[in-house]
Amino acid sequence: MTTCMHGVRLAESLVNMLADGLWDSGALQELLTSYLFRSPRVTLANQDELREWAIRL
Repeated sequence: MTTCMHGVRLAESLVNMLADGLWDSGALQELLTSYLFRSPRVTLANQDELREWAIRL
């Protein structure tokens, strides 16, 4: 049986996006959409929160 760990994969993708210097609201929205978030709205506030979280990882 294969266990999908979407949260871990999303966290890894966020860290990689940050490390690659590709962090912007459009790229972040595309990433969230690729993880099947429905209609993700990336605001400056939640973009900053996700970035701070990714930095701590």
